[in-house]
Amino acid sequence: MPYIPLLFGRFLVKTGWIPEEQVEQALALQKELTPSLGLVAVLENILTIDDLRRILMHQRRLGLFFQEAVTQLGLLDDVRLAALEERRRSYTLQIGAALVVRGDLAETELQEALSAFEHYKSSRELISRSGLQRTQERHTHYEPSPHDTVHPVGVVAPDRHLV
Repeated sequence: MPYIPLLFGRFLVKTGWIPEEQVEQALALQKELTPSLGLVAVLENILTIDDLRRILMHQRRLGLFFQEAVTQLGLLDDVRLAALEERRRSYTLQIGAALVVRGDLAETELQEALSAFEHYKSSRELISRSGLQRTQERHTHYEPSPHDTVHPVGVVAPDRHLV
């Protein structure tokens, strides 16, 4: 069976970071906040407001998708349309950011999950959130520097905490 990589939201669910419902709600927020191609085209000065009005009228009259209407009217070719779709990605709220905005994940949790996701992409190994935390605890070891103060109970790190 061929390897089919998980998208980040699916990865978060499979590894226990968040439940499915929270991913679905974050995806809904992402969709709600993603601007239309027409709006991005105007914001990027690729089309004028008058062009957009013309496209929308043509689109409604013939029941077309934006991409079909804009090419039929000769305002954008396939290459420029693909570039516009790529530009729209920069206006799209990423799923991780949507989860943080909604309060489903803290920023630090998102960074940990992104690190785990990068590990998954390079190794194809799924490590659960709890497994990742146990691994991090085992590998967390403080090495004192020559500037630290030795204390009878331990080593005082530069931030004055006993280690």
